Amino acid sequence: MSERMRTAPASLAEARRLTKEDIYERLRREIVEGELRPGQRLGEEWVAGRLGASRTPVREALHKLEADGLVVLRPHRGALVRPFDLDELIGIFDLRVRIEGYAARRAATRLLPEQIDELASIQQRQVKLLNTPVTDKHEEPGSDAIRSLVELNQRFHRLIHIGSGNRHVEVMLSRLAYLPLVYQAIYAHGRQGRWVSLYHHEQLVHSFRTEDPELAEATMRTHIYHGRQAALARFAEGDHQEGPGSD
Repeated sequence: MSERMRTAPASLAEARRLTKEDIYERLRREIVEGELRPGQRLGEEWVAGRLGASRTPVREALHKLEADGLVVLRPHRGALVRPFDLDELIGIFDLRVRIEGYAARRAATRLLPEQIDELASIQQRQVKLLNTPVTDKHEEPGSDAIRSLVELNQRFHRLIHIGSGNRHVEVMLSRLAYLPLVYQAIYAHGRQGRWVSLYHHEQLVHSFRTEDPELAEATMRTHIYHGRQAALARFAEGDHQEGPGSD
């Protein structure tokens, strides 16, 4: 268990300052980044003791995470990080291919010039991150570099969802609770795979500037399938297995 997972607030005063939102954000980040593993139990008492918080905001945070699809609450048995089996993983990416391909096609003729400029700016920031000299720490899950790439990736895709002009796109994708899979896919890509992913982003920006819906949809579908391959490779390595017990 990492040092960060063992660390609790230094005082009761600090513990009392931990709100439901504080606990929610902390647990959400650790689930997305894989520090809390799929299938790992999240007993209220264990979480409260680990974070130095009271059980009431912990319980509320777990309910909010359940609404996000990141946690499963079991009657009389407590919570656990949502596990993904192989069929579910494939199904999630297959749905993303269809929904995000549709969103990209619509966005190609609806995005405003300033929105396309923002997409290009995000893509260039990702390129700059990948051009940073490589160290082992730089490549670790939870590193600032990986976290920044994921955040920029989410911003890039969300702009396309918004640009599609169909508000149901974002709602449908949020219900898939796919963010942990995206994070693990970006990590599993390795640097070469990340460059391929950024090339897809560059092609998407080009398709939007030229208002080419066919190219936008085809590129997005290729992009999501590329992520699916990495996620499947990560799954095959056993990253779906239950983490340490926490009851």
